[in-house]
Amino acid sequence: KQKIFSAMNQFRTADEGPIVVTACPANEWHEIAAMTAAYLCRARGCRVHYLGANLPISELATYCDRIRPACVLLSVTVGGSSDEARKLAQELAAKILPMSPVGLGGQSIQAHAEIFLRENIIVFQDLKALDSFVFSLTHLRRYKG
Repeated sequence: KQKIFSAMNQFRTADEGPIVVTACPANEWHEIAAMTAAYLCRARGCRVHYLGANLPISELATYCDRIRPACVLLSVTVGGSSDEARKLAQELAAKILPMSPVGLGGQSIQAHAEIFLRENIIVFQDLKALDSFVFSLTHLRRYKG
């Protein structure tokens, strides 16, 4: 974790890039993937707000309401049931999607991808897919002014 944060701190601070929030939802303590997503976003020129592990969606919503990010990226690696995935998808759709697109990645997400996709939540199969999304986010912003 220290090496990822150290590498992120080597980048020049972005003044005008899109704001991206990265975190892990409640009961998710495996934050390396979320930190890796934050690093990738920072490398692409985003202004990253890394909020860490075990963040309840209600607190994430309060934060996002204040800063209005261009997107929210969450990592979920701990397996859960279909009911737990459905509950997370519904909570994200109700509390975060009205403010910002949401993208999810991680092993647990892959097992329940259809549940999230039905709620218009982006599901990343791998880091390459995330990188393409972030590239388009930063690239389109440059041309839209």
